[in-house]
Amino acid sequence: MHGFIIFKHSVVMVLRNFPQVLKTILPLSAIGALWVLGVVGFFGSAAGKAMSSVQIELSAGAIVLMFFTLLVWGITAWHRYVLLEDRGLFFLPAFRIGPMMSYVAHFLLLCLLMIVSVIPFGIFLTIGSAAGPMMMVVMMFFIVIGVTFCFYRLVIILPAAAIGKPLKIKEAWGQTTGAETAILVLVLLSSLVSFLLERSADSIAAIPVLGLPLFLFVQGVWGMVQVSVITTLYGHYVEGRSLS
Repeated sequence: MHGFIIFKHSVVMVLRNFPQVLKTILPLSAIGALWVLGVVGFFGSAAGKAMSSVQIELSAGAIVLMFFTLLVWGITAWHRYVLLEDRGLFFLPAFRIGPMMSYVAHFLLLCLLMIVSVIPFGIFLTIGSAAGPMMMVVMMFFIVIGVTFCFYRLVIILPAAAIGKPLKIKEAWGQTTGAETAILVLVLLSSLVSFLLERSADSIAAIPVLGLPLFLFVQGVWGMVQVSVITTLYGHYVEGRSLS
């Protein structure tokens, strides 16, 4: 039940602060679109006709780098807005290079831990493959749930980094002790909503003219809900904020 309350609180957070959500999604999306057009135009004009494989790789790298930067910018800004009321300037979300770099470092650390945790599961999966494909599917399901559960237990290190109050892995695990059931419910709810959105993707994208922009916007809002879940976990279990 507590997990559902956290999920509901995160959804309400996004709806209640929807102007700030738009301030985060729309400008950064516009910057990303202009960057893609600029990169493609630059390398395309430099090539004259068709771009070479090197130019394609360079342009793709530049686009991915900008996409990642905008993603970290938006997520960090939302954490800071909710937890510190850092509203940014004018029509742009807060751009704080120090917290953004710390966020990336802690995210990479978290990814490394998840990769290491998968190794023993992979050994069991290899052994279980001898029992047949159905057993492999069942084991894979529980492995994904287990790794995701561990990720949610530790993910509060990210908003902590965003607001300049970094947590150690041990501290994060300790802060979420007792939240196991709530986190498991959150994992299942998030997986269910993601599945439903994926199933409806074709229907949304098929809407004439507005289909693709609407689909991207819905995905962006859902992404903000997921970031809000992480923010709520930190605010509730670390700072002791109420969920009412």
